[in-house]
Amino acid sequence: MAGKSARVSFLVDLMLQSVSMRGKEDLKYHLFETIYSVVREGSWPWNFKWSRYVTSAPIEESDVSFSWVAGGKTVTSTGVFPLTVDHTGRHIVIDNRPYRVVKILVASSSFEVDAPLHTTGTDESLVFLRTEKIVHGSSVYEVQVDGCKISSSRRDWWRRLGGSRGSQMNPGKPLYYEVVEDDPILPPRWAPVVDGTAASGLVDAGTYKYFFTFYDVESGDESAPGPELTYESSISYTQDFKYGSTTVTSSRFSYQLRLYRSRKDPVGDRYAAFLIGTLDSQDSSATHTDNASDASLQVNERIYSGPSFLIRFWQAPDAIYSLDIRHINGWHGRPDPDDVVNLGRNNVVTDLLPLGASIFQSGADRSVGDIRGAIISFRGQMNYLITNTEDGNHADPGLGEMGRVDGKVSSPGSYDPTSSYTYSGS
Repeated sequence: MAGKSARVSFLVDLMLQSVSMRGKEDLKYHLFETIYSVVREGSWPWNFKWSRYVTSAPIEESDVSFSWVAGGKTVTSTGVFPLTVDHTGRHIVIDNRPYRVVKILVASSSFEVDAPLHTTGTDESLVFLRTEKIVHGSSVYEVQVDGCKISSSRRDWWRRLGGSRGSQMNPGKPLYYEVVEDDPILPPRWAPVVDGTAASGLVDAGTYKYFFTFYDVESGDESAPGPELTYESSISYTQDFKYGSTTVTSSRFSYQLRLYRSRKDPVGDRYAAFLIGTLDSQDSSATHTDNASDASLQVNERIYSGPSFLIRFWQAPDAIYSLDIRHINGWHGRPDPDDVVNLGRNNVVTDLLPLGASIFQSGADRSVGDIRGAIISFRGQMNYLITNTEDGNHADPGLGEMGRVDGKVSSPGSYDPTSSYTYSGS
């Protein structure tokens, strides 16, 4: 991403320089997050990125059979059980109806699905499909599978088609995709709890906040944070943490549990949090020992709380393919005073932050009509800046302005760029 950058603490001061704002410190950072998030969801030329992954191959074992009863949600197997908890979130298709696997019980060679099964099956074979991949951003520009651009589809297209019921989930090389924004993983129900007595360690004395999320290992999808634990210590410590309480033996999902921690003495509810460990959500005795100093947290993965969506493939990948997605580069949210964030080009961020603060901060003193007009003015100014922010090479005439392609003379307007696209299946 091209452009200058600045520290969040400086930008908060800059944002409020002409605004008489009184209140808690976390409200100031909430205002910054609100405005900066809106800016970072825009289609600025400098705000795109390529995310590069691979797809997951199906799981199908010829020597394993499965049985289930109509109306139930549990499927049992005979033979060597082919799944681990990392496969939670895959799909199966029974009688052309898709089901998501939400709980894998390795010890009992069984799993649970997300809806009542509509048929009874005995000694049947099943294929476990991975149909989705997470994208951190507000919109997608292009998806390539195995080096080939695949087509997008929308909900209205499926409606005109008459619905699907999973007929396009059969394994194959993906031909097109849809964006899924309305199917989130539900967050954990329980907060972390301490397990045992703290000992002397590397975590400085102070107040810290901990929480769990559910994480789909293969797709990268993650739930919102669950309930928090506030932990205070008057000495430097190391401490074991576990999920739930003495009355909880397992979770409702078998997604991986991720344990996050704040830095020392966090301010507000939208504090930056860092991954410190993972747990098996079906193992009630699993614990994680926190002995990480604040300095060491900076190299750990940070929780992402910005816009995201799932790319769902049709057909479901039947092998491991390269997957390249160009999309809006989402911002992680939950700003920390020491964060350094991108300012884009042409001072767009430093222009919009004070403007947004003057609009959103003084809403209590305005009528509904005034607030609406102020928001429209802010959005209109941002859209104006997006429209007038040119690509970095706009001054250099390219294929759109020249009548020569690959050295061959052609008549103006005859060049069709889509002729260079390679589509999957063509």
